[in-house]
Amino acid sequence: MKRADCIKKASLFLLMLLLSIGFFGCGAKEKYTAADVSVISFSCSSMSYTDSYVYSLKKENEEWLFDANYSYDYENPRVEFENKKVSAQDAAAILDVVKEQGLILQAQKYKPPRIKAFVLDDGGYFLYFKMNDGTEINAEIYNEDLVNELRTLTEKCRKS
Repeated sequence: MKRADCIKKASLFLLMLLLSIGFFGCGAKEKYTAADVSVISFSCSSMSYTDSYVYSLKKENEEWLFDANYSYDYENPRVEFENKKVSAQDAAAILDVVKEQGLILQAQKYKPPRIKAFVLDDGGYFLYFKMNDGTEINAEIYNEDLVNELRTLTEKCRKS
């Protein structure tokens, strides 16, 4: 075999190797777990003020703090609180839903619609993660299990 043929084959092999690394290695999303979450926020915006809500759970100095802005029924006024300390077990319940439902990966795979249409009487759901390394992940995703767990924590905080 001529030297030129060997160089061509080696070059072709190297090119194929680099292409496969580019397609499968460098371009892949970084895989995060629930343990990497430093902030999780979930909100619903709606035309009706009583149907809109925002929940945020954040870790600061090894403590979990919870914020909420919501209405718990139609007869009572809006409830708001910030930086309410919650137990590691309560935070773990939220993060368990994130893990079990695969919400981080869903949020990473989320692609916003190409056509930006907004229906005025429809609600918009927004899920946000901030990871320990500072990476932020946003998606328009609704998850009933997450909402239920956040409401449970909210009621616990409201009554305490």
